Amino acid sequence: MRCPRCGTLLAQNEQSCPECGLGFIAGDRPGIRIAVAPKGEFLCERCAYREDCNLPDCPKAQRCSLYRDAQAPKEAPPIYQSPLSRRLWSVPLLLLLLLLISWLLALRH
Repeated sequence: MRCPRCGTLLAQNEQSCPECGLGFIAGDRPGIRIAVAPKGEFLCERCAYREDCNLPDCPKAQRCSLYRDAQAPKEAPPIYQSPLSRRLWSVPLLLLLLLLISWLLALRH
């Protein structure tokens, strides 16, 4: 990522540009990053939420905490696996084990 104001190469977790001091976090909330448009550009032109946006700066926002690049590859949603579905594989295994034990006991007699 590069600073939109001065072009300095930044680490992904930078909270502000070390060269020009431009901040990339919302107030005192380090978990909320603010996207900043390069000079002369607006974030709304490439934002995935452009059609549904009702923020006051839209369509000429240069800083936005909701910005998502519409051209960026979409991340796959996380797959939720419930505790029950994790345990269901053990039912056939237990039945197989029970069948094996009963077969061994039958061979013994």
